[in-house]
Amino acid sequence: MVQVILGIVVLIILGIGTYVIFKKRAGEMPESSDYGKKTLDYLLRVVKNEIADAIKDNEVIMTSDANYEAVYRNKRRLADADRDSYYGIPSAVKVIKAFIRDVIQRELPTREDCLEVINFDDYLNLESQYKWELLLLRLQPVCGNRVIRYLEDNYKISDLRVVDNGYSEKPIREFDYKLLDFIFTAEVVAKTPEGSEVVSYAEMLDVIAQVEFSNYRGFKVIDSLMRLEFDGLNFGSSGSIRYEIDGEYDIPYKTTNSVWVQIDAKWVLFSFIDFFNVNKMRTIINQLVSYGSSPPMAEKSPYKVTDGYDGSRRVAVRPPAGEAWFFSCRKFTLSIYTMEALLNKVYVKNWELPGKLIYFLMKAEQTCPFTGQQNTGKTTLMKAAVEYIDDKNIRILEMSFELALREIYKSKNVLTVKPTDYVSSSQLQDLLKKTDSWVSMVGEVAEDIVAARMIQFCLVGSAFTIFSHHGKDDWGLINGLTNSLVASGEYHDHAVAMSTVLDAIKHNIHLGFTERRERVIEYISEIIKVSELEAYPDLSELMAEAKVLLKNEDVDGLAKVMMTQTMLTREFYTRSTDRVKFTSRKIVVFNPVTRSYEPGEWYSAERFKDIMVRLNSQDREEFIKFYKENWR
Repeated sequence: MVQVILGIVVLIILGIGTYVIFKKRAGEMPESSDYGKKTLDYLLRVVKNEIADAIKDNEVIMTSDANYEAVYRNKRRLADADRDSYYGIPSAVKVIKAFIRDVIQRELPTREDCLEVINFDDYLNLESQYKWELLLLRLQPVCGNRVIRYLEDNYKISDLRVVDNGYSEKPIREFDYKLLDFIFTAEVVAKTPEGSEVVSYAEMLDVIAQVEFSNYRGFKVIDSLMRLEFDGLNFGSSGSIRYEIDGEYDIPYKTTNSVWVQIDAKWVLFSFIDFFNVNKMRTIINQLVSYGSSPPMAEKSPYKVTDGYDGSRRVAVRPPAGEAWFFSCRKFTLSIYTMEALLNKVYVKNWELPGKLIYFLMKAEQTCPFTGQQNTGKTTLMKAAVEYIDDKNIRILEMSFELALREIYKSKNVLTVKPTDYVSSSQLQDLLKKTDSWVSMVGEVAEDIVAARMIQFCLVGSAFTIFSHHGKDDWGLINGLTNSLVASGEYHDHAVAMSTVLDAIKHNIHLGFTERRERVIEYISEIIKVSELEAYPDLSELMAEAKVLLKNEDVDGLAKVMMTQTMLTREFYTRSTDRVKFTSRKIVVFNPVTRSYEPGEWYSAERFKDIMVRLNSQDREEFIKFYKENWR
């Protein structure tokens, strides 16, 4: 009986509590005018619902009717675009953005409705993201996707400048919100025709549609930036990671505003682009490297190297391997860059000299490494050099599909492979031997086993090989490849390994920068192996030298013999250890003083003969003429 009474009391208390909470919440309900106020979040929910309804399968559709078939195809087209837009594929993005804009226009039929969502009339105090989108909207009809190039040419955004943020007085390369305000005023406000609204109704719809797309399927705050032309981009590589732990929310540089863009080999911090949240960064990074069939990152596989839909190389690193979430993108344009377009720059003279020499090296089927530090343009120059390779089967090994030669040279016989989690580089190199290869290419010789197999290709595989390497000079190239041969276990003696490398590598096309960070070919050299079969000195000659050194006719004969033995022993150990294995001749050199390409030494007789033999008659005549004009 007591338990029943207690139960009734509990129910009464719960009932009273529920009634009190209901009345309290009822009093907090907003008025109808506030409840129906449209915001970006509200519009995003509408967009999601509209797209979900539009692509929803309808089982009662009868496909025999032509009208219903058209409706069904449109549903499939929208569903496919919705899926592909997640990866940033332009055609799909265009379809979804057009759909979203139609929804936005229906929900915001007047200019005043748009102003309730984003106050475009107060354009000077707009958030940086909206200013950036408006700036792109105005500039893209003029310069297409080359907006960054336009900004660099007109506003020098990559120049070193002192940024007034109360943090540092040292000049840095930073595109901050103040510089964005200045450019926005010059390009948007100042160029608006007199009597017109600074931001038109159509532009408001476009900006809101872009913002909603970036939040729905796009890459959030970097969505528009990722669609522009640039050499490289990364984020998560600067700024404080502990700002939340330390409570320093007002510091200017946090990991959330760490977007860097490469402009002419210079990295510029786009600090006005801010994710505001590390979790949002993590979501975007996972999305950016999701294209393809590779598995997602996890703690046991905390990094990922993959390809984007546009052929870009994308790299992501996450904790615990990285100190923070990091993403890097390197774009490789699919345009055909001619040698002239790459080398004929306003800051250099006589570009024809290295350009013609590379032409003859390719025509003469000479194995050529393209060396230099990162971002010197090795991959791009390799792509241009392939233009000179005619009627030859080309087989390529890359870590990611960067060269995209079959897209650039659609008529050439090209096959590219890359290692996976289940297939190693060495296995793929063995595979390429059985694919009728004439020219072997390695996108980047970075692994020891790849270097060893590449040297094997040079000696017994294809006719010649082209590859890139990060060697800082000729010695760095040869010694680096030698160390890779030893480290891979292919060779155990360093001297024998270097001898093998020198048998394979006879040239080096080395790229670098000027003092202004401008890309140039520093030199093109011939690498000459020193003969290992040079005879040892004759004993009589050594005895004569010993006599001169001792400078006394009466010196005991035993002393002369000991001196001769010492000299012979020294010669042996010098050859076995410290003997120079190769020499290098700089055939073409960039002179940083005159900023011109100049002829250096000419090729050795052996290499000159090898080039001449492999050229056809017409190229042979041109090569001789080229030599006489520049070296004779």
